[in-house]
Amino acid sequence: MGICSKRKMKTVRAGRQVRQIIYPIIYAADPPATRGAKRKASTAAQALLNRRHSFEKAQDLIAENFDVGDILLTLTYDDAHYPAGRKAAEGRAKQFIAKVRKLWRARKWGDPVIFWVTEEKHGDGRLHHHLIVKAPPAKCYAMLRSCWRWGSVTDMKKFRVDKEKNFESIARYLCKEAPELGKHQWHITRSASRPDVDVRWVDGDAMIKPPKGSMVLASASVHDYQFGAGYQYATYILPLTKRKRTRKQ
Repeated sequence: MGICSKRKMKTVRAGRQVRQIIYPIIYAADPPATRGAKRKASTAAQALLNRRHSFEKAQDLIAENFDVGDILLTLTYDDAHYPAGRKAAEGRAKQFIAKVRKLWRARKWGDPVIFWVTEEKHGDGRLHHHLIVKAPPAKCYAMLRSCWRWGSVTDMKKFRVDKEKNFESIARYLCKEAPELGKHQWHITRSASRPDVDVRWVDGDAMIKPPKGSMVLASASVHDYQFGAGYQYATYILPLTKRKRTRKQ
């Protein structure tokens, strides 16, 4: 099959979450109408893969670093220890994380991986923090509670990944108070890893085929037989396998 029948596939792998597009390539030998159609299709496909919103960027990092069995929790303040403002609250959240890090290192668990966000614009309007903590090899609920001395640790539960609750839904929930486009108020520890990106040539008739048992979150397909400018896009979650505790460096 000649090179002009080739297209490109871009894959972003974040833990079990996979986002893929197959898009056309513009060649110097293409007629103007073909180049225009391919450029339009390629731009539309790339837009589906780009992460512009706060929750989209958070979704990829959450998918890369957390999975079933990790820990969701909320840190709240009592009246006696209520912070003077967001800056003071975020300082206390950092102190909490520092205490967790100290406990983890003392038990040879390495540095904890923690995603966290500070909120105050919903409910009763009080400052609080939502966190996701990568679960260590042993139970740690009591240790996590012991690290917070300014109020209560509430809503502590296991991370879920299913049709109702998954990387996208939790990211949307945690980023509901996100500021304007392109900015965010969430944080993740330096011990976190980042998604992998792979770009390669594929045959012109190649198709995105999520493995059997995958959970498809989104998909799109546009066919343009006249100019060969169609594209495909899909986001899916791979089936759960036995978890590995090693972390990419």
